Amino acid sequence: MAHKFGLKLWSTNTDYYFDEAKRLYANGVFSYVEMYVIPDSGGFIEKWKTLGVPINLHCPHFLHGFNLASKEKENYNRQIYDQVKQFADELCSDYIVFHCGIDGTVEETVRQLKNFNESRAVIENKPYRPRPEVGGRQCRGATVEEIKYILKEVGCGFCLDVGHAICSANSQKIDRWKYLEEFNKLSPKAYHLTDMEDIESECDSHIHIGKGQMDVRRVLSFIDEGSVVTVETEKSYERDLRDFEHDIALLRVFLDCRNVILSKMTEEYIYNSYKWIKNAELRELFLMQHEPSLENHLQHFENLKYDDTQYVFAICVGGVHVGNCGFKYVNSSTLSAEIWIYIGESNFRNLGLGRNAVLILLNLGKELLNLQKVIVHVADFNEVAIKLYKSVGFVPMGEENDDMWKRTNCSVIKMELDL
Repeated sequence: MAHKFGLKLWSTNTDYYFDEAKRLYANGVFSYVEMYVIPDSGGFIEKWKTLGVPINLHCPHFLHGFNLASKEKENYNRQIYDQVKQFADELCSDYIVFHCGIDGTVEETVRQLKNFNESRAVIENKPYRPRPEVGGRQCRGATVEEIKYILKEVGCGFCLDVGHAICSANSQKIDRWKYLEEFNKLSPKAYHLTDMEDIESECDSHIHIGKGQMDVRRVLSFIDEGSVVTVETEKSYERDLRDFEHDIALLRVFLDCRNVILSKMTEEYIYNSYKWIKNAELRELFLMQHEPSLENHLQHFENLKYDDTQYVFAICVGGVHVGNCGFKYVNSSTLSAEIWIYIGESNFRNLGLGRNAVLILLNLGKELLNLQKVIVHVADFNEVAIKLYKSVGFVPMGEENDDMWKRTNCSVIKMELDL
């Protein structure tokens, strides 16, 4: 069973994100919304009832004055909880995430949470140190011991926030991965996931998947299939959720790098390709000698329709176009050809996708084109590509002396493979 990824929204996000959420849910991008309830936003409940998407809730936290660890905040905490309960009841939420509070005592957290008598309660672990702008000395629920105590006394569920656990481990100067494993033994009902700008930091960040230092693939390896995982990455655009859509696509790649498909080039893929090859670094890495105009780019793909010496395929993973590959100089007399490949989406590089695409391409060459020999040209500094081709059987033949390659700013290695 696949992971159930969730979209994080606020209860006031009833404009552009509302319509985007409908679209992405209909397209199978995510499975539910986890909504952070802004205090005094109950007027939006009727709108959310029309979304047609399962909605779980996140109770307001310290930034909105909610602090379960503080006896002085008890009356206010109850007022806020009553508002959240109204959302949960009317939206038929499966769970409500609570933070344990800052400073105070964990015993106070337990007492107030028990008084809510909320069967849908799920407690979230926190970093050890509050963010400077928040204030306070220590977050409650930052240690495995405190979370265990709360779970035992309240009988609630547990939400494992991966970034928070890493931050807490950093503050305590203990092994972050072993600490994550200890938290994971508490049978989380849900997970919170983002990337981290600085894996050594005591403060979490909410940057996009693949943009930080977290080994997200390693994290996903200990999250059981079918788990509920809310992706709490930042929203980079005011009018759409394309950044979230990209985060989910990358997570699905991390979960199954084998799921590579070579597809026919469509108009959308052709325009994607033009966007990629406008990047000078990509052109240098993959030995592209000139930046084409859009007109020439489109004409090139039009000409391919009538050229039986070239075949171009889109590399797709989880429905996302991530790169291209193909054959050129196909010779039916010598049964030989040259292959090429590039991953245009930088976040999808170094995941094993290129190797899988090459294996599929070689099989196509052997079975459909009856090829017996394949060559490839690689920049001498592109060690990743050289290692890839060696891993599937290509043999380096030395530096290429053809005049065409002399126009590049590097030495070009020729590699061959007998099929």
